[in-house]
Amino acid sequence: MGCSPTVANPCTGGGTPPPSSGHDQYVPPPVDTGQERYEKIGAEVRRVLAEAKTHASPQARLEAYTHARDLYRQQQAIQDSHALREAIAQAEAMITWYGGVQEVGNKNYLRARDKLMAAYKARPELFTDADFKYIAEINQRLLATQANMSRAIVLQAPEAAEMSVERTYVPSGNGLIGGTTWIAGYNVPAGSSPELRAHAKKRFREQAVLAGIPYNEAVDFDRFSFVLGIASSTAAFTDLRKRVLFDNLSAGKATPQMQSAYNSLKGRSFDELDCHSNGAMICLAALENKDIVADRVVLYGPQITPESLALWQQLIKSRRVRSVQIYLNQNDPVPAVAMAFSAKAALNVGLLDVKAMDRFIKDSAPSIGVKVFSCGGLVPTLECHDLRTYKTNRGCNKTSSGEVVPGTALPGGRGLLEPPPPC
Repeated sequence: MGCSPTVANPCTGGGTPPPSSGHDQYVPPPVDTGQERYEKIGAEVRRVLAEAKTHASPQARLEAYTHARDLYRQQQAIQDSHALREAIAQAEAMITWYGGVQEVGNKNYLRARDKLMAAYKARPELFTDADFKYIAEINQRLLATQANMSRAIVLQAPEAAEMSVERTYVPSGNGLIGGTTWIAGYNVPAGSSPELRAHAKKRFREQAVLAGIPYNEAVDFDRFSFVLGIASSTAAFTDLRKRVLFDNLSAGKATPQMQSAYNSLKGRSFDELDCHSNGAMICLAALENKDIVADRVVLYGPQITPESLALWQQLIKSRRVRSVQIYLNQNDPVPAVAMAFSAKAALNVGLLDVKAMDRFIKDSAPSIGVKVFSCGGLVPTLECHDLRTYKTNRGCNKTSSGEVVPGTALPGGRGLLEPPPPC
């Protein structure tokens, strides 16, 4: 006997289904596919992020960005992509940022500054000039509340208790560390062949052309065996935002963590180490970390703060360097602007007054020599900060005597030439 299918007794083995009655037909629930789930989560993320902007409290915003990050991770479990990884990184930067803002409310300015800096460095594209100034403001509060800020700024985790392993350094003659916007390198040991020197100079000029900045015109290749610039960008404001501000807030110790090119500086010893602009902070960090050693240090239009001056003074006092000389051009805005980020200096230094700056440096670090040059007219200009201008004003054209340093010649080879005398 054949099967007569009904809704109550459906056929299971063929036959023709009954015509629909319009209301009693079984309709299976829709299958929630991975793509549909992905899109639902995406809609929820958009809602959470839009709502986050309406929250007034840092805690509410932190919770919103934490929820958004977790939702992104749920999407990632369904279908990973570069865009999702970027979104997660951005959400984590905002979590760190609002964690810093909470620490400000708790008056824990050291932790606040560190968190704000970490967020800003991780995703600088998320933040505005107002955020940039906010970090500087928190740092000023920190300076005002810390009894010994020079120590607090450079405080690091103990690194195996300064292991008693004696470090060795490669003699590198005279070195020059460029500052803001410099991305370039030159390394020609003394005694190198004329062909090698000519090739290295050509490469350095090519780097300058690519950057659109005439680094090579500022370098005395007869004087320097090693030249390095490790900026994050050849655009001055971009480099300032991404790297230089953080060097200002951490006595130069931000750059070594941010620039892999710093490794080419480590392990060297210099007769004279010249440092321009932000290069002063890089030099200070390298000497403080004992990544390099130097006999004499010369700073041109340096990025300095009261805290960094104290550290330079201590390097001289502890005889880790024999001397530190600062050259200042009238109307060079960089040293004064760097000082402006310090609450201590803002009260004591008339901004852009090179004579007041001279007095402040000598009062703060009496062992440091200071020489002031006239430059420009009545208003500050970056031309007075240009290393080429300092090179002309210093008037240093001394070169090596050409004599070989006794005991440096290898069998069948040439020895190291005497370095140029100090200027």
